[in-house]
Amino acid sequence: MKVFLSYSTQDKVIAGLIKSFLEPFGVEVFLAHEDIEPSYEWQEVIIEQLKTCNAFVPLLTENFHSSNWTDQETDFALSRQIPIIPIDAGEKPYGFIGKYQAFPFNMKEMYKSCLGIIKIISTKLVLGEEFSNSLIEVFGSSNSFNEAGINSELLLEFSPSFTVQQKNDILKLAASNEQIYYSYAAREKLKRFIKVCKDDLEPSLVKSLEELMSL
Repeated sequence: MKVFLSYSTQDKVIAGLIKSFLEPFGVEVFLAHEDIEPSYEWQEVIIEQLKTCNAFVPLLTENFHSSNWTDQETDFALSRQIPIIPIDAGEKPYGFIGKYQAFPFNMKEMYKSCLGIIKIISTKLVLGEEFSNSLIEVFGSSNSFNEAGINSELLLEFSPSFTVQQKNDILKLAASNEQIYYSYAAREKLKRFIKVCKDDLEPSLVKSLEELMSL
C-alpha cells in the first residue's frame, strides 16, 4: 500500500512525523525530502512515485499552495484518478480537489489523527492480510493506556475482516500487555470485541483476559 504524501518543504517535519506514524501499519509513505537520494534525478523519481502510488495525500497547510511542486503533484494524481485524501492541517482543499472531503488534522493529537488517516485509507483501498497483521502488531505493542484505547477502537472497527487465528491472537496480545488490560478505554472496546467475535474465540483465552480486566 503506497501513499504519496505531498507537502511544502516548510512542513517536512510534520510530514516526517506522519510517515513515522503510518508506516508501522504497513503503509509505505513516500516523502521527497527523505526518500530521494541526492544523486538521483529527483523529478523523475517523483514522477515514478506518482505513477505507482495507490493513494495521494496532500498535507494542506498555509505553506502548501506556495510550493512550486505541490499543485503539479496534485494535478498528476487527479489525472490518474486514484484516491485523494486531503489533510486539513490549517487549509481547506481548493481548485480541482475542492470537491474532496478533507480530514481535519489535529497537530496536538498526532497519533489519533494519523489513525484517522489509516481509517480513511482503508475505506478507499482494498487492504490485505499484511495490513490486518500490522494493525494487530501495533495494538500488541501499545505503550500507554491512551494508545491502547485508540488502537482497540481500530481493532473493533476492522474485526469482521480478521481471521479466527487473528482474533485469538488479539486476545493473547491483550493479556500480555498491562498497558492494554489496565486501560479503561481499551477494556470497554475489548469487551465489545469479545461480544462481536465470541463464536470464533477460544473460551480459555476469553476467561484469562476477562480476569485480568477485572483486576
